[in-house]
Amino acid sequence: MHSEDVDLLCGVCGKRLESTESLGVHLQSHKGSNCCRVCGKRYKSKTSMTEHMASHAGVKLHCCHVCGKECSRKGDLKIHMRIHTGEKPFCCSYCCKGFTHSGHLKKHVRSHTGERPHQCGVCGRGFLQSTHLKYHLGTHAHKY
Repeated sequence: MHSEDVDLLCGVCGKRLESTESLGVHLQSHKGSNCCRVCGKRYKSKTSMTEHMASHAGVKLHCCHVCGKECSRKGDLKIHMRIHTGEKPFCCSYCCKGFTHSGHLKKHVRSHTGERPHQCGVCGRGFLQSTHLKYHLGTHAHKY
């Protein structure tokens, strides 16, 4: 093997392969299995299992034809493509604002409902997003 070659291990069987392409092809041979031998996660479809195993190996099976971004799962590529198409299938029932991802809509709706699901264990203050709570917790650390 040349020093510039890549040395990869299959997460299912431990076989050593020399490139991400050969690993992707090799992972296809494990399509019959429905339980990940790396993390134990179970899958109903062969396709989902193959995509999952590829993600353990860092192999990206799906590529955006517009910008070249690579994704491990077909569903992630579908969501990514919305950047290029402008599609926003998730709409707020309060203000009709559109979102590319359901999780983004869920966070947005909290701005209308007042829901603050992330509570500070020190002072009890609520936050819309966990990242806001993490930042807030830092303010308590500086007081002591």
